[in-house]
Amino acid sequence: MSTTHIQPLPNVRGRMSYTELGEGKKRTRNIREKTNRIAAQMGDMGTREDFIRFCSAMRRQSQGTRLNEGYELRVSWSPEELSRDSPEDIQRACEYGYLLCKEVAPNAPCWVTVHTDGEGGCVHVHATIANHDLVSGTAIAHGTDHATVKRKNDRLSREMGFTVVGPEPAREKTTWAERKGQFGIESFERVLGNRVADARDHASNMEEFLEELKVRGVERTETRKVGREDRRGDRGLELQVP
Repeated sequence: MSTTHIQPLPNVRGRMSYTELGEGKKRTRNIREKTNRIAAQMGDMGTREDFIRFCSAMRRQSQGTRLNEGYELRVSWSPEELSRDSPEDIQRACEYGYLLCKEVAPNAPCWVTVHTDGEGGCVHVHATIANHDLVSGTAIAHGTDHATVKRKNDRLSREMGFTVVGPEPAREKTTWAERKGQFGIESFERVLGNRVADARDHASNMEEFLEELKVRGVERTETRKVGREDRRGDRGLELQVP
């Protein structure tokens, strides 16, 4: 299972410097030894530096109307689900982080960094999303709140074969057998619905269906809807119980 967190980034460079080198003694050691803490990475620009400069440039072009250069989306998995010792699991986390970014902001560039040096040995990603929609040319309008991100993460997790905390989402009731319980036994909706369903079960084509409706006392009235721009109109059936 995975956990998610999202936060705004007024300064993308500072945060991505942390995801590359760490902080404190870890940062000092990485700089001295010319190493980093990146287990895997991928993104929409040629390099991390290209992405950082893009985020900064888009905020400057907004002339003070944007508070943030981007957003950081963090996703972490338990060691039982993804192992930090497995190259395949690390790559899977990287690809998942990228896909989740596109669920949150489909038209915004992103950059994903995978870490395996966190507390507890959990594989986790820091995915930075630029605060710029390439289609509209504006800042990201919505979808960066925690509830929305969690919902999209849960859905994507199920699609990608990860476990999810909590029950499966309720399936929408689509058949009449499932829906009729919403109406009273003697209500108009339930009486009509039962007759239509029974007529359908005894017919193999539309002509037979219409005859079965008549047998059950259901009348049909053909209607024609004509729009302002389309004078051809649409035809439909209105069912009535006399």
